[in-house]
Amino acid sequence: MPGCVAPNSKSVGVRFAVAQDPNTSRTASSAIRRASSMRRLSVGAGTEGKSRGRNAAVGLSIAAPSAIWNARPHMSESTEAPGAGGAAGGARDRVALGLLALALLVAATRVWRLGEWSLWLDEAYTLCDAPRASTFRNPLGYWIWARWLALSNGPIDERWLRTPACVFGMLAVPLAAWAFRPLLGPRAAAGAALLLAASSWHAYWSQTARFYTLAQLLSLLGTGLWLRALERGGVVRALVGLAIAGLAALAHPSAGGMLPALVAAPWLLQLAARRWPALALPDAARPILRASLVLGLLAAIPGVWWSIGVFRRWGMLKGGGDPAHFVLATGFQATPILLAGIACVLVLAWRARERRALLVTLTAALFLALALVLSPFVRVTAQYAFLALPWLCASGAAVLAPGIASAAGSAFGRALAAALYALLLLPALAQLGLYHTVRRGERPAWRDAYKYVYEHRESSDLVLGMEAPVAEFYLGGPDANPRLPRAVGWLDSWRAEVPGQWSRYPRRTWFVVNPEQLEDWRQPELRASFEEMLRTDCRLVACWPLYVESRDLSVWVYVREP
Repeated sequence: MPGCVAPNSKSVGVRFAVAQDPNTSRTASSAIRRASSMRRLSVGAGTEGKSRGRNAAVGLSIAAPSAIWNARPHMSESTEAPGAGGAAGGARDRVALGLLALALLVAATRVWRLGEWSLWLDEAYTLCDAPRASTFRNPLGYWIWARWLALSNGPIDERWLRTPACVFGMLAVPLAAWAFRPLLGPRAAAGAALLLAASSWHAYWSQTARFYTLAQLLSLLGTGLWLRALERGGVVRALVGLAIAGLAALAHPSAGGMLPALVAAPWLLQLAARRWPALALPDAARPILRASLVLGLLAAIPGVWWSIGVFRRWGMLKGGGDPAHFVLATGFQATPILLAGIACVLVLAWRARERRALLVTLTAALFLALALVLSPFVRVTAQYAFLALPWLCASGAAVLAPGIASAAGSAFGRALAAALYALLLLPALAQLGLYHTVRRGERPAWRDAYKYVYEHRESSDLVLGMEAPVAEFYLGGPDANPRLPRAVGWLDSWRAEVPGQWSRYPRRTWFVVNPEQLEDWRQPELRASFEEMLRTDCRLVACWPLYVESRDLSVWVYVREP
C-alpha cells in the first residue's frame, strides 16, 4: 500500500532522531504529536479537513527537522567547562587571561624580601638534615635540598636556602589554573590561581625552607590528570594522576591524606546522583571509579602500615593533638573571609546542582575532615592542611564557573557573582601586602635578637634562648650543627627546668624569649616559675614586637645580673 508509506516513514524518522539525540527528546516528542495530529486532519471529513492536513504536513516538513537538529545544544559531560561569559565561537576569554596574568604577577612577589626574614626552627633543621635524606620517611624534599645546597660556592644564607620552596610555590600558581580548568572552566580556574597567589599563607610557605610547596606542586599535577580523566575518560591517565599525587607524600606525609579524598569525592557524588541525577559523573568516569576502588583496596594495607609508622613517630616527637587547635589554626590561616565565601558559593552550587563545583568543595572537605579525625591522636597543625589551600581557593572562585554564573541569570546576578569574588580577592591582597611590610614575613626576629645578645655579652655570660638551632646557624660558625646547638643553651618545653637550675649559680644570664611559645610548655608550674623570675629578677633590655592579629611573634631579651 504505497499510500501508507509516507506518513509512517515520517514518524519513524522522528523517533530515530529521538533515539540518536536524547537531549532533544522534548522537542522531538512535540514533533511526533504534531505528526499524529496531521494524520488525523488528513483523513478528516470534507475538503476543509484535507486542506488543513496538507497545510500541517507542509509546516511539519519545515519545522520538524529544524526543531530536532537545531535544538539548543547541551554541553556534553565529557567536555571541558567553558568560560562563563567568555567570547563565543571558541575565542579566548579575555577575563580569564587577565586573571591569570595578574595571578602570575602576584606570584612573582614571592621573591621579594626572600632573604630578609630570620630563619626559624624547622628551616634550621632543613639545613642540617638535608644530607641525611635516606633516613626520613619523606626523603624527596631533603634530597632536592641537598642537591641545591651542594651548588652553593660559599656560605649559605636565607635566600639561597629558601629558593627551592619559592620556585615550587610560584609554579603552583599557574599549575592550579591548569588543574582546575576541566571542572571550573578557564575563568574560574584563573580566579582560583589568583586567590592562591594572593594568599599570605601561601606566600609564607613559599618563603620557608620546607617542603610544603613541593608537596602541593606534585599534588596539583596529579590532581590535574585525575580531574581530566574523570571528565574525559582514560583509566591510565587517572592512575598516573593518583600516582603523582601519592608521590607528594614523599615530600611531606600530610599529602597522603589527599589520595583518599580524591577517590572518595567522586564516589560520593555518584551515590548522591541516585537521589539527584544532575550530580552524576560522565559515563567515561565509571571505569575510572571502578579502577580507583580496586587500587584503593590493594593499597589500603601498605598505606595504613606506612601511616601508622608516621603517626607513631610523630606522636613520640610532638605528643597528642588538640582538635580545637587544628580548627582554629586552619581557620585563621585560610581566613574566615574565604571560608565564608566558600559557604555562599556552596549554597549557589547546590541550588544549581553544579556537580563540578560541588566536587571541588567536597574533596577539600574530605581532606580536612580526615585531618580533624586524626587531630586527637597526633598533633595536627594548620600547616598539615596546606595542601587543601588550592582546593579552597578553587571553591571560592567557583562563583565564576559557568554553571553558577548562568544560574545567576540576569546581568545583576552575574555582577553579584563578580562582586563576591572581589570580596574574596581584595582582603587577600591586603593581607599579602601586610605580610611583606609591617608584618615582616610573620617571623620572629631571632637573628636580630641573638646578634644583639652576642654584641653585648661578656665571655663568661650564659645565654639561654628559644629556637637555639637558629642561634647556632647564625653564631656557631661554618661547622655549626643546628641539631646540637652549642652557642646558646636551649630553652623550650622539654628543658623548662633549665632556668631554675642555673638560677642557683651567681652568673650573668641572658634569656631570649617568645611569649607565645611559653604557652606550649607542658608543665604549668615550671612556666609560672620562669615567668615570675623574668618579672622579679631580670631586666628587659631589648624587644622586637610583632603582633599578627591574635598571634604574638615578638622576641624579648632579658638579662639577669648575679
